[in-house]
Amino acid sequence: MTGVQVRMRRGRDPREVEDLADDVFDLLHNRRGLVLNGVHVALIWRQSQAPMGQDVHGRQEIAATYYLRATRPSPHLYE
Repeated sequence: MTGVQVRMRRGRDPREVEDLADDVFDLLHNRRGLVLNGVHVALIWRQSQAPMGQDVHGRQEIAATYYLRATRPSPHLYE
């Protein structure tokens, strides 16, 4: 299992970065049966998400943690 932190920032209005986080969620969460750069990924899910406040330029930030469960192809493996 591999964890990936996605850090997002956008505009001063918190709704802008929340919309971006929703787009990332729609793209990644509960994806199954992918091959990413030759790695077989059985499942991707978001474990957590939290606002981080503003950066030095006043943009709102959110961090989300996604986990990827990778598998190795095998004639005896049933996923």
